[in-house]
Amino acid sequence: MGQFWQDNAHYDRTDQIMCAVDGSVKIALVPPVYRQEMQPGKTTAYHHEIKGHEMIVQLDINESPINLFKPNFDEFVSAKNINHFYQDKLNPGDCMFIPAFYFYQVAGWAEMQPYKGDHRPAALTVSFKYKAHSRLLEAFYDAIEKGILH
Repeated sequence: MGQFWQDNAHYDRTDQIMCAVDGSVKIALVPPVYRQEMQPGKTTAYHHEIKGHEMIVQLDINESPINLFKPNFDEFVSAKNINHFYQDKLNPGDCMFIPAFYFYQVAGWAEMQPYKGDHRPAALTVSFKYKAHSRLLEAFYDAIEKGILH
């Protein structure tokens, strides 16, 4: 929630329905068959604006360094092999189903409006997460995340 925010591309182990409550929300999805191309868990660097220098970050096993809204194909050459980048924009009241293990990235922004007292406009989403996928798929991802399968 905020006037503008963007998360990292990642996947969850749960299915979910994400709904825009206020503001606009952009969502990008990549199917799990492109897991290797998404390079999850990789160490990556980014420029920290406040500190003024590059920061090295170790991503979690379910996070990708690739910005799905503007992929850098020079830095992440494997992303060129992803044939299915899905993107959509949600307005207040719109919802989208995000299947378990799909990489997704969300950005929200509030439309500029006059201040109302101390309140600023905000982009707000709500997600309803639930476990509906198979135990076989869960076991498959356990093996991938533990390095048993590649």
